[in-house]
Amino acid sequence: MTLDVSWDGVVLAKSAQAREQDGGWFVELEQPMPVGTKLQLSGDTQATVLVARVHEGIGSGMLVKKADEKTASVTPTAAAAPAPAISVATTTTTPAAAAAAAEGDESGKDESAKDENGAKKERRKKGRAKS
Repeated sequence: MTLDVSWDGVVLAKSAQAREQDGGWFVELEQPMPVGTKLQLSGDTQATVLVARVHEGIGSGMLVKKADEKTASVTPTAAAAPAPAISVATTTTTPAAAAAAAEGDESGKDESAKDENGAKKERRKKGRAKS
């Protein structure tokens, strides 16, 4: 059977060879459309179909299956769905508390720097003792 294949009003193929396969039609095209693409067929069969599977290379084409009414019509489901609620925890910090937290952070840094320096000194001492 021969079919004309169009996508969004653009003709992709005229007189493309097609055969029934796996509950749909395998349409031979050099450059098949991606899976999930809605196409219109006309010619020996007229239908709105969705690409179910793609075969590239020698004998390239796509398996298309008839689209049911739910998938054939485009509905903005994402826009209709309510946005999830996001809770944001807020805290108030006084300047004194912020300064105390900053001092605590700095003192932790100083201690780790001291630890690193102390460890370096210990390694130097051990290296000198071996020589």
